[in-house]
Amino acid sequence: MGNVCSTVQALQAKLQATEDEDEQRALEEDITGKILQFYLCGIYAEVDQLLPKMIPKDRIRSDLHEIADMVKGTRRTDMNHETAHLWRIMLDSGAGVSKHKLWLSARDAEQARRLRFSGGGSILSTQDNASSTSAAVSSTSTVQQVVAPGDGGR
Repeated sequence: MGNVCSTVQALQAKLQATEDEDEQRALEEDITGKILQFYLCGIYAEVDQLLPKMIPKDRIRSDLHEIADMVKGTRRTDMNHETAHLWRIMLDSGAGVSKHKLWLSARDAEQARRLRFSGGGSILSTQDNASSTSAAVSSTSTVQQVVAPGDGGR
């Protein structure tokens, strides 16, 4: 818990020091994703702890099948845009994807492209960012495959 809190505090400090609106949006998504992921993990932990206390061990499997059948029979509503967006940023956070790091890499790449076309030199930090971002980019594509638009991970 302390690690999540310190990470969120560090991201909030960056957010307060940032003037660029796109960078602010990326930081806000990172903060929101961390918080949502933290709460989801807490909910899972509570269920894992409380379920055995409420249902005898020999009945857990059959009771869970009954609950699953009830859930399958309920009518699903389409996930609206905001809910789908929140699910995406939460899953990105869980996969270790930082929108802010991706934004910084894209900004560095754009600056390097502009320098190349204007006859300037190369930017050394671009290579460093590219190596740390390649894993995040592949994580993003994995998350997008897991949650297709409109299905919300169901």
